[in-house]
Amino acid sequence: GKGHDMPSLLQIAQELTLCLASDVTPLLLGERGIGKSSIVRELAFDTAPEFAKLREELWGSGEPVGFINLRGSLHEAADFTGLPFIPTLNGNGNGNADGEKAEAPVTDFAPPTILPQVKHHGERGLLLLDEIFRAQADVQQAIFQLVEHQTAPDGGVYHQCSRYVLPAGWDVVAASNPPRGRNYSQNALLDAAFMDRFVQLCVEVDEQYLVGWARYMGNLRGGAELAEVEKVLAFTAAHDAGAMFLGIQRQLDAEGRAQPTDKDWSDIH
Repeated sequence: GKGHDMPSLLQIAQELTLCLASDVTPLLLGERGIGKSSIVRELAFDTAPEFAKLREELWGSGEPVGFINLRGSLHEAADFTGLPFIPTLNGNGNGNADGEKAEAPVTDFAPPTILPQVKHHGERGLLLLDEIFRAQADVQQAIFQLVEHQTAPDGGVYHQCSRYVLPAGWDVVAASNPPRGRNYSQNALLDAAFMDRFVQLCVEVDEQYLVGWARYMGNLRGGAELAEVEKVLAFTAAHDAGAMFLGIQRQLDAEGRAQPTDKDWSDIH
């Protein structure tokens, strides 16, 4: 970076860009509170030149793009496949989705509006499928189809789930806590075919990462906030308090009390 520390967040964004440019779906795996969702959001929104350059590599323009975050644990399979219905022709109940006369009623699926649509969400963007291992098995099966790259007759690559087709300018990124991780309520579908749809990027943080991130964010928000960040870092260094934020085991204690996590840094002002 110029005049500030650029954290590993950018390095991970660079790896995401490489995956997306290569038509493979990245899966960010990491413990809670380390910024997996933030990395994808910054790739879509951050106006820093480093991130603008990555967007230019993907979409030919450094301008911010759309961003949608869907959490697998909050959705049903129909949210991805769409609800079934019987199309009508001029309201008489005897036709198909293409407006042609049918000998018998046929079933179609209504594309879900929560998924990217050019009319509502713009021509370009990132769809983050978050917490995919917390999703129910039928939702994971729908995600299975959506994240898979399919090849069109002209050689192009696209994503589709049921009748829904992801706009050409949109890309898919997945994220989750590690499968079979400690203290996570998950419904992990760990068959080889499902996991083979992703390039797995393991996200880990250490003191250097978080210090770099804090200075980077402070720089973006102005010199006054950067000065405050430096005060916090100096305090933790002088009092060995960094271990409270950086070196802990991220789990509940014996009495069920939550311990601090790396995300606590974002609450320091």
